[in-house]
Amino acid sequence: MLAGMGAMLTDAAVSNTQSSVAASKPKSELAFDVKHLRRFTMGDRPLEQEILRLFAENAPLIMLQLRHATTERAWRDATHTLKGSAGAVGAVRLARAAAEAERQHGDPAQWPSSMAQLDKALAATFSAIDPLVCDCSCA
Repeated sequence: MLAGMGAMLTDAAVSNTQSSVAASKPKSELAFDVKHLRRFTMGDRPLEQEILRLFAENAPLIMLQLRHATTERAWRDATHTLKGSAGAVGAVRLARAAAEAERQHGDPAQWPSSMAQLDKALAATFSAIDPLVCDCSCA
C-alpha cells in the first residue's frame, strides 16, 4: 500500500485522477480531494509527499486506537483526531465517516458499524492516493 511514499507526485497522475474523479462524483462523495491537498500545501510537491506519508502512517494507528477503545472518551478522541487529520489532507469520505463515528461516541453498540464504515472509507482513501504516488524512477 502506498509503495514509494518517498517519491514525488506526478503531474500526469494528479491531472488524470482529478479529471476522472471530478467528472464522476460530486465533491461530497470523493474519497480524496487532490485540489484540497494542493491548496493546503500551496502546491509544494515535497510537502505534499510528506503530508501523504504522515497521513498513511498515522491513519492506521488511529484506527487501531478505535478498535481498542473501551471508553466513550477514547472513542470520541480518536474519531475526532481522525476527522481532523482526514479533513486536513483532503480525505473527504474518511473525514465524513469519522465525523459520523464521533457523533456515535455515546452509543458503543454503534461502534462496530462505524468501524466498518471507517474501514471502507480508509481503503477508498488509500486507493485514491495510490495513483498519485510513484517511485523515484518515474519522476
